[in-house]
Amino acid sequence: GWWVNLASRADRRRWVEASCATALRELGVEVRLVDACSPEDVRISGEGGGGGDGSSAWRPFAGWALGAAQLERLCDAWEAMGMPRPADAELRTYHGRAVSAREVACAASHRRAWEGGLATGHDYVLFLEDDASVAGASGEVPSAADNRRGWARAWGTLQRQASLLAARGVAWDLLYLGRHRLACDSAAEGEALVVPGFSSCAHAYALSRRGMRRLLELPLQSAAMPVDELLPALYAPHPRADVAAWAREALRGTDPFAAFAARDDLVHQLESLSDDGKGNWPGLPSWAQLARSDIRPDLPPPTQPPPDRHRRRAPEPSSLPAAFAPNWPAG
Repeated sequence: GWWVNLASRADRRRWVEASCATALRELGVEVRLVDACSPEDVRISGEGGGGGDGSSAWRPFAGWALGAAQLERLCDAWEAMGMPRPADAELRTYHGRAVSAREVACAASHRRAWEGGLATGHDYVLFLEDDASVAGASGEVPSAADNRRGWARAWGTLQRQASLLAARGVAWDLLYLGRHRLACDSAAEGEALVVPGFSSCAHAYALSRRGMRRLLELPLQSAAMPVDELLPALYAPHPRADVAAWAREALRGTDPFAAFAARDDLVHQLESLSDDGKGNWPGLPSWAQLARSDIRPDLPPPTQPPPDRHRRRAPEPSSLPAAFAPNWPAG
């Protein structure tokens, strides 16, 4: 199998192996690992170094850094689209500076995973970032049993819904198993899926073969942007006029992506569950300690166990889609 892992983040690899990959393999899922790109691996136009893989240069999205007046108009556009008005500081954090080298490397890593997924020949593939978790919204540290149940539910839902869509003759490109909702969803057939409104986060999503092929046809390498911004721009209006225009041109007059999402999030982003927004629970101040928690009873416990309030209250693999667990640059 393939596993995406940066040499500098062995702690995250341990977390994914213990919390996700083992549970998926027990379900008969083929877990493949893909080498993630670090900023040093990607040759970015206008910068020295990088490009260790010998590939052509990546160019960040031109004009990504917005000025004060542009940020104010973006806030207005956000509200006009029915989304909560973002805080000025938050908007400046993501749109008031140029696309970072880490974000370019993340886009290159996702693209590498899409290439690998398409090469498997499967009808659809599940893509997971290394901070994906089936821990409950309470942020409790999951046990091994919690992980088995959570991933069985997530994977089973994906299989059932993909089969139902195929039986109804519904072509699709993207299916979120977890996301950050920003705009209102629309109803879809059945009770398990919705048509997503503008959403962010790319920690747990599936792509059909058509979706992978369409993504790989995009000129992303000449206008690299955060994947969190790319995916929703392909199926929903983007509040940034320049990104929306890029998406229309990139799709070359074809239909927007056919996107669906689990009605209830089945996979969460670890950072969104933690108390400090960085994937750390009290008493578990590092990824390394998190990977040594009770999800792996054969490993020694953390030196400072988390408080009680944070503790937890087979088909043939060759016939199944692969699950990629990318391990992206920190930060």
